[in-house]
Amino acid sequence: MGQDRCGVVSRQIEHTESVHQTVLRAVSAATEQPVAELTPLQTAIDVDAMDTLLSSSKNLRSLQFQYMGFEITVRPEYVCIQEPHESAIES
Repeated sequence: MGQDRCGVVSRQIEHTESVHQTVLRAVSAATEQPVAELTPLQTAIDVDAMDTLLSSSKNLRSLQFQYMGFEITVRPEYVCIQEPHESAIES
């Protein structure tokens, strides 16, 4: 886990878990809530499509969405969790 590139939390995507599992672990760390208590990720994004896109596409550089008040950026090698930018909140 780290905070250097992402602001709140970043997690490397391990080859032993799916992308959505990494997203959930990162949000769990950022919120200090157990994964089981998080809002289902499916409410924010189609997790099967995200897993498929990121595991099979060599041209996809990143995928961004909002979940539980955070901006989530998923890249092929890591997940980045950031607080929303103030300008995005005001619009």
